[in-house]
Amino acid sequence: MSRPINEWISAGVAARRLEIGKDAVLARCRDGRLRAMETALGWLVDPDSVDELRIKEEAERGATN
Repeated sequence: MSRPINEWISAGVAARRLEIGKDAVLARCRDGRLRAMETALGWLVDPDSVDELRIKEEAERGATN
């Protein structure tokens, strides 16, 4: 499910939520792991996709430990 665009967050906020660098967030935006849109002011990221990716990546880390 995708939220309305006015509820999307910046790449910097997404980075803090995912506890990764902004460049890593931008890479995930570009490769489609995060639902995002590039605007004239920077990237906007769907916060629901941030939550989904965090859960997925945590599960993957747990499976390899």
